[in-house]
Amino acid sequence: MLINVSSFQNKLDSVMADPESVLLPQIIHLNDTALKKTVQQQSFRILAIIYKKVFEAVADPKNQYPKDLFSLDPSVLETTLCGTSSTTS
Repeated sequence: MLINVSSFQNKLDSVMADPESVLLPQIIHLNDTALKKTVQQQSFRILAIIYKKVFEAVADPKNQYPKDLFSLDPSVLETTLCGTSSTTS
């Protein structure tokens, strides 16, 4: 289980370093720059929401994960990827 979490964390670090690496290649076919940016932002927001849910599950004491398993706060991820911090559950 911890190997999967470690793999997830490594992939998340890669996304933080190069967010566009996770975008579908088809996005380059969008001619409208505003639409392309909207699709990109929505994709990153979804990723941030998913991470927040995983983070909260890991942080919940009843699930008995190590307390320091994830060090990246969900709001930092959202700010980095989306430029804002406003995810909701």
